[in-house]
Amino acid sequence: MSLHKTIYSIIPNPEELLKLDLEDVAAVILESLNSIEHLQLNRNDFAMARTVQEYPLACHERLLKALMTGWGYLEREGLIAEMPTKAGWYFITDKGKTIRSRDDLNAYRASRMLPKYLLHPVIAKKVEAAFQNAEYDTAVFQALREVEVAVRNASGFSPTDMGAALMRKAFDPKTGPLRDDAAIDMEKLAISEMFAGLVGAYKTPRSHRHVVLDAAEAAEIIIFASHLLKIVDTRAAKTGKSSSTVKEARTVMPRAVTMQ
Repeated sequence: MSLHKTIYSIIPNPEELLKLDLEDVAAVILESLNSIEHLQLNRNDFAMARTVQEYPLACHERLLKALMTGWGYLEREGLIAEMPTKAGWYFITDKGKTIRSRDDLNAYRASRMLPKYLLHPVIAKKVEAAFQNAEYDTAVFQALREVEVAVRNASGFSPTDMGAALMRKAFDPKTGPLRDDAAIDMEKLAISEMFAGLVGAYKTPRSHRHVVLDAAEAAEIIIFASHLLKIVDTRAAKTGKSSSTVKEARTVMPRAVTMQ
């Protein structure tokens, strides 16, 4: 039988506990709850003084308020849930059982930083596994590769056209097949540089060296790549050419991720 970890045994200093942010408090609670076998816990019981009885009495009220705020986070995230036939009593969900420390919760939070509803469907499908596995550089490379392949296909260019040069060629204000003739020259140039800048800054370096990204930065780049891919789809529809990456993915890049 595993030893029950009290809140106090995890963080004995009350001031340290009170300084934690909402998610870290939630992680401490879940670490404690996950150490109890066959847990059935009443929300009101958890808010009682015995939960913090090892701390100085003067801290009890502030500590309980902090803990109940963390409890609310766990409910909202679906890490704990009310039992369907026993109102007021809670159990740890399967997702919650995987989180046994603050590091586990930080990993969980990172995995949720990429809002799938904001992504182009092609990019969402390509990057999901890598992002969930914290392979952020791979996820970014895959997203930007989809932009590159779509631009190449929609422009009718050859596989040797690539990178920032490809973007400038495709969106050239005078000759680019994906230029928008309804826009003024300054806007055309801005779009060209926007595509070239993102690919040049974030895809090309990852083709030649290992670059470490955190979850937030990777999510921002992937969302931006999705926006650009949506622009390509719109321009491709006007030219009558497909921006589909399926054909090229089979002939040019047979492996899912090949850094080149």
